[in-house]
Amino acid sequence: MNNIRPVLLLILGLAGCTASAQTETAIRQIDFDNFSYVWSDPKPPEDVNLPWHWLSSTPDQHFRALHGIHHFYLSNRDNYVREHSPIISVESITYGDLDGDRIEEAVVALNYSTGGTQNWDYLYVYKLERGEARLLARMETGSRGYGGLVRTFVQEDQLLVVDFADPERHVGDCCSEGYIRVRYRWQEGVFTAEGTPERGNLELNEGPPRPKFRDYPVKRIYRGHPAKPTITKDFRMYRTMIRRRAMRLWNSLDTTRSLVGGAEQIAMGLSLLILLVARSMTDSAWLGSR
Repeated sequence: MNNIRPVLLLILGLAGCTASAQTETAIRQIDFDNFSYVWSDPKPPEDVNLPWHWLSSTPDQHFRALHGIHHFYLSNRDNYVREHSPIISVESITYGDLDGDRIEEAVVALNYSTGGTQNWDYLYVYKLERGEARLLARMETGSRGYGGLVRTFVQEDQLLVVDFADPERHVGDCCSEGYIRVRYRWQEGVFTAEGTPERGNLELNEGPPRPKFRDYPVKRIYRGHPAKPTITKDFRMYRTMIRRRAMRLWNSLDTTRSLVGGAEQIAMGLSLLILLVARSMTDSAWLGSR
């Protein structure tokens, strides 16, 4: 009996460790690419100098992402409306302990596009409770070069680190040559900024690149055999023949214009000569009459 007791204690300890490990990694089992998100009618960032902020309003809508994407349009709309309708995509998912309980939270980055060139980002922070993801907080960032999301990660000391495109160093509307790094700590039910924001250089090709659509393979868009090329060899030859004929016609028109221009100058010279002769004859007749 005394030999069995240590074995039982060892088995129970291993079971407890296994359960704890499953609890810590369970948030990673949530499929955020196929997930229902709370939502409100989006509004473009108003403050260009400090566009990112945590949202305090209560969402009154939902949308469901499918393969990391959701289109905001009605099913009965035509193809043009669908192609130019707003779209939201799951850009990245970051994990880390943010509240100090040694259990990971998930930080989901979403990019919202209006259907044109303007787009901005959202951060959704989730905590696993009773096997379900519960929303802790939402952030809206700026648009592209004016405070758009560059990257986010979690430090070991439970700090959420977010890099934003520096509005003061923007290059056009799309990009920025610098970033602003802000650290946030979860305290009393809200995220608050901690420390002084840092600034750094950012390569223009680093981002924020939009759109990415990492979970939208091309094979799901294009099906069947590839279409025949529109610009064929015969078409190129025909187009070349048209261009050559057009050039020959243009050159002939230049020659005609030059000839016409020379004839016009000769006609004007003859007209002036006739006027001078007539004037001299008129003057002679007047002098003879006197």
